[in-house]
Amino acid sequence: GALHSTAVLRTRGMLTPREVGKGPLHAIIGTMDTLSTLDGFLKKRDGLDKVLKLIRYTSKLSSWYRLKNPEDAWGNKLRVLESNLGTTRKAFRLGKFLGNVDSIRKAISSQRKFQPLLLFLLTESAEGSYFFLDQISFLLKLGIVDKRHSKKLGTAIATLELLSYVGSILQNMNELKRLQAEEDQLSRSSPPDGYLDTASLRGAARSRVNS
Repeated sequence: GALHSTAVLRTRGMLTPREVGKGPLHAIIGTMDTLSTLDGFLKKRDGLDKVLKLIRYTSKLSSWYRLKNPEDAWGNKLRVLESNLGTTRKAFRLGKFLGNVDSIRKAISSQRKFQPLLLFLLTESAEGSYFFLDQISFLLKLGIVDKRHSKKLGTAIATLELLSYVGSILQNMNELKRLQAEEDQLSRSSPPDGYLDTASLRGAARSRVNS
């Protein structure tokens, strides 16, 4: 029952004695990290968004090739599909900037070095701002926002997206340097006839770049 559920949560370190006294529902709501929970929920859409992205850019390239022939009806159809998928992806990214806000919040409270932290904050801020303005662009597509702002909005979105890509590349380069330094340190500290498994370090570096 409810009391048993409360006891289980308490034994797992999720509730304080004061929260147990207030009842299980109140305790669960009180201890829930709302922003992290919402971020985890929204990330479940990322897989479908990536599939739509692949279909969209495939349609865009195909329409560009097809439209070389004015009599080809598929060219216009593919262009319409690409445009509609772009709008659909904007809808799927609603609220995605909250993930960047959550990452910034956690990074500030952690013990990271200043320079990597500064780069991380700049990258996350640029990406979060891009996703936020992308939502305004979605409202513009729906006709809710005045279209006279579309040019400035498009420029701002493109600039922020570029900054987020550059920041992400720089972060990955810093991570590769750190992993290389760790590998070199392990190589120097290992015995001459010992065996050092550097494959795991290189695998970690590759996974960091591909993430």
